[in-house]
Amino acid sequence: MAAAFHDTVYGRIVTDEKRIFERLCMVIFGSARYSKNVIKNIDALRLCFFDFDIYRCAELPEDYLTELYKTMGRARAKVFGVRENARACIRVIADFESLFRFVYSFKNPSRTLAAMRKYGFSEVGPETVKKLMESIGILDGHEPGCFLESNNIKRNAKNARFSDTYGRRERRLCRA
Repeated sequence: MAAAFHDTVYGRIVTDEKRIFERLCMVIFGSARYSKNVIKNIDALRLCFFDFDIYRCAELPEDYLTELYKTMGRARAKVFGVRENARACIRVIADFESLFRFVYSFKNPSRTLAAMRKYGFSEVGPETVKKLMESIGILDGHEPGCFLESNNIKRNAKNARFSDTYGRRERRLCRA
């Protein structure tokens, strides 16, 4: 499951507010890296947090969050952080019109972190912000040699061969 997540989701450009918020929460729950446990339980987390609807999460009542953190066995600060971060996202959206525009505008984890703290995000640190930016495709977070690493993608695109097959152009990657 983790391999499929890596191959199809991680590091792809994400512009949808709900999905960026979800990735932020997943990175926080996974201690700055998507853990296999978080990936395995992503559907349960989506259910608990109303598919990471920012506006619903911003209004989560205290007793619901308390019950949730006891049931989930997660750190209290991380569970309550979902509500605080949803509220921070609403403030960001009011000022920047989109979460993606906000995160992308800095292109630098340390500047992004400073801005996030200014807006009141909780449970974020340098590694968390870096992993968020990698998970939504702003930074390249793939290991050297990974087929999704930006250098490999550029190298493969440069070495691509095109041929006409039945009148259509078909791209073939050179695997030399």
